[in-house]
Amino acid sequence: MELAPGEYGFTDLRPGDGFATAWLCPSPEACARFGALTGAQANPQNLPALLILSMVEGAKQSGPVQIQGRLIRRWEITSCAPGTLGQPLRGRYEITATREAGANGLVQLGLDITERSGTMLLRGAAQLLMARP
Repeated sequence: MELAPGEYGFTDLRPGDGFATAWLCPSPEACARFGALTGAQANPQNLPALLILSMVEGAKQSGPVQIQGRLIRRWEITSCAPGTLGQPLRGRYEITATREAGANGLVQLGLDITERSGTMLLRGAAQLLMARP
C-alpha cells in the first residue's frame, strides 16, 4: 500500500507498505560537495553509489512520509548501473518485514533507486530500529 503523507510509528507499518522520494537531479555542485567531504572524485558519467544513496536518504528525511525510526542499521547496497550527472533519479522504499524486539521494533526496509528512464541504479536493504508503544 502506498503510504500517504504523515508520520508513521512501528505499529502503523505493514509489509508491502511503501513510498517514493521526490525526483532529484545530481548536480555538479553535489558532486563537488561530495568530493570535498570524502576526498573522492565524482565522475559525471559514473556517480559514486554513496553519493546517490545519500541524496535519496536526504530526500526521504525531508519528504512528506516520515517514519519515526531511532536508528538505521547497516545498508546493504548493490550497484546495478552507474548514475549520470543531470539524470533525474528517485528512491522507492518498501517495508519488507516487521518484528518486535524487546522494547523496540525492527522494520526491514527495501530500497530501489532508479533514473527516470527506468534504469535501476542501486538496490538495497537495511533494518530500522523503532520504538514500540
